[in-house]
Amino acid sequence: MYDQQFGEQFENALGDPIELSHLAATRSVPTPAAEALRARIKAAFADVAAAGEPSLDALQRAQDADAEVTSSVNDPGAPRHWSAYAADELEGHAGLLPVLSVANWRFHLPAFLLAALEKLSQPVWETGLPGAVLFNLTYAADDRVWSRKLLDRFQSLDAPQTAAVCAFLEFVSENPHQEPLRGLDAEKALRRYWRLQERVQPTIKVGAASAGRVQTDATPARSRTAGKTKTLGALMAVLRAPVNDRA
Repeated sequence: MYDQQFGEQFENALGDPIELSHLAATRSVPTPAAEALRARIKAAFADVAAAGEPSLDALQRAQDADAEVTSSVNDPGAPRHWSAYAADELEGHAGLLPVLSVANWRFHLPAFLLAALEKLSQPVWETGLPGAVLFNLTYAADDRVWSRKLLDRFQSLDAPQTAAVCAFLEFVSENPHQEPLRGLDAEKALRRYWRLQERVQPTIKVGAASAGRVQTDATPARSRTAGKTKTLGALMAVLRAPVNDRA
């Protein structure tokens, strides 16, 4: 016969399974590796300046009011360094990531990376920030306008910053905690752009304009040159052949 009181006491002693699972995932964060990654991100972006770009607060107010803020001149808020934003603040600003200018994205990127790391152990029903950051780091060849914007952003980073982003994605790929999809999304971002060597990364094709826009060539550089190399090889073989054989 089931003793309800004893059963409740037993369950209370064990703890809530969901809560225990969450705590276990949180405790599974490799702290030394996470701290080293945080330090690497901070060092790589230490000297990045806002360059007169509007603050996230101003952009959020403008978005909420269906208005437009183009520079810090019409931004009434005091300028804030990217390191001054708390993770919970950035949670509310995650929807701004797709609309930021290249300079503003580059300036605020380290803040979003650090906030995503802080919230990585939280499940998706508690935070959407890690997913938003991963989405905005994933190259999408099937959308020419968006892919051009992404490449403009990615190519604005210097070598240490690019390496820091790659390290962030590697960390998420290896430590998704209780959200395996985050690990898969990080791996997708690495596979599509960040892990590729520069010579095979997607590039912007200059001169292939359509309706005033420069189109993006999503084919890796090695694939684009393969056909030309093959054609040139065939032409050289013909030129080297004896005249009688050509006839």
